Amino acid sequence: MSYSPFDVKLATHRCWFCCLIRYAITLEPDPPCQDGSENCVGWDLRARRVTPGLLDRLLIFSSLPAFLAGTAIVAGFSKLGVDEVLTFMVCMPILIFCWYYFVGWLIDRWSFRRKQAKSVPLKIA
Repeated sequence: MSYSPFDVKLATHRCWFCCLIRYAITLEPDPPCQDGSENCVGWDLRARRVTPGLLDRLLIFSSLPAFLAGTAIVAGFSKLGVDEVLTFMVCMPILIFCWYYFVGWLIDRWSFRRKQAKSVPLKIA
C-alpha cells in the first residue's frame, strides 16, 4: 500500500488557496516537470518574494497598537505552550476590531464636543 498519490492530492487540496494567491501575484505559470513524471509538484516558494500592497501596509500602520498588543499576547501564550499561529489568528481580529472601535469612539466624542462648543453662545457679564 502506497501513500504517495494520497499525499500529493492532500497537499494539493490543502494549498489551493496558497497557489491561487501565488498565481495571482506572479502571473507566471510554473515550469513543466523536469523528470517527466506526471505527479510532480513544484515548491519553489523560496524564489518568490511577495511584498505587501498599499492596503496591507495601511492596515498594519493604522492598527499598530493592536499588532503590538497581539505580539505581547502571542509571546505570552507561546511560553505557556499554546501554538503561536492559533493564538495570532484568534486574538488579532478581536484586537483590531477593539482598536478601530476605540478610535471611532474617540473621533465621535471629539466631534460631539466640538459641535457642542460651537453651539453654546458666549455670555459676557
